[in-house]
Amino acid sequence: GMAGPVSDEVRRNLLELQQTRHLIVHRRSIADKRYLAACPWSSSNVGAQVAVTRSDFKRYVITAMLYGLELDSRNHRRAGVEIPAKYALDEKKAYDMLKTVSPPNAAASPKSENP
Repeated sequence: GMAGPVSDEVRRNLLELQQTRHLIVHRRSIADKRYLAACPWSSSNVGAQVAVTRSDFKRYVITAMLYGLELDSRNHRRAGVEIPAKYALDEKKAYDMLKTVSPPNAAASPKSENP
């Protein structure tokens, strides 16, 4: 399969993106216990409207790009095809950009097992 390590920050941001999307689509952006249990770092309260800030949006886009690069790299390895050197540079640039929009307590960390 495509399972493999991703950074804790990417995992956390993907989870938050998925949970926030669920709130927007199914709960009219209103935080519930389920959201707060899944995203305990959120400053929202039950019943409060969750807004996606410009910084959040940038963080989600960069995170999705990083995850896409990781999946593409896994696919290259699985197929036995050399991964272009520019992928590492793209990944580094994306992590550097992510640092500029991430909350202070969500610093980029090394990859850990299972996305």
